[in-house]
Amino acid sequence: YKIANRGYTYGVKIHPGASLTMTNVTYDCQNMSQVEDVFLLMARTVSGSITNYSRMVLNNGATIKNATLSSSTRNENAVIHVKEGAALWINEGAAILNCTNNSNPGKGGAICCDYGTVIMTGGTIAGCTAKGAGGAIHTDGTRVENADNYGISSRGDIYISGGYITNNYCAAGYYGGGIYLGNSGPVLLITGT
Repeated sequence: YKIANRGYTYGVKIHPGASLTMTNVTYDCQNMSQVEDVFLLMARTVSGSITNYSRMVLNNGATIKNATLSSSTRNENAVIHVKEGAALWINEGAAILNCTNNSNPGKGGAICCDYGTVIMTGGTIAGCTAKGAGGAIHTDGTRVENADNYGISSRGDIYISGGYITNNYCAAGYYGGGIYLGNSGPVLLITGT
């Protein structure tokens, strides 16, 4: 199944308490200029003793490609924007390909992990470019120990146990052609063979 997205608003907005799982679907932005996030995983909400989180899972055959972000006023938009307490899983057979973040300053060519969590067990992030730091992934966070029972935190952590992050670039004068860890909080944990 193929979905085309072209526009100036969010492609998909995932609210706290909601989850999106993609399997065998291609989300093709067709290189059209996008101002807002293509996928926005909203920040967690707390109501009394209930905490709601937004989740996104990319499974086998899920492909997001050809996104071009271009906004001079939004500095934290991304193809996939993972806000505080939200979580993104990238599993075997998933792909994020040929995405460009030309926003100002363009944090993350594919993913901006803004106090959320990214868990990559497989898949590929390739051919992505950022005007700022983090050609594939840019993460920000603050060192706090408030993980829920799934191990999800608001530090901006990245856990990689499989997959490929390859041929991604950031602009000259910036860092992290593949991954950029900002602030003092994020953790990058790479395991596997």
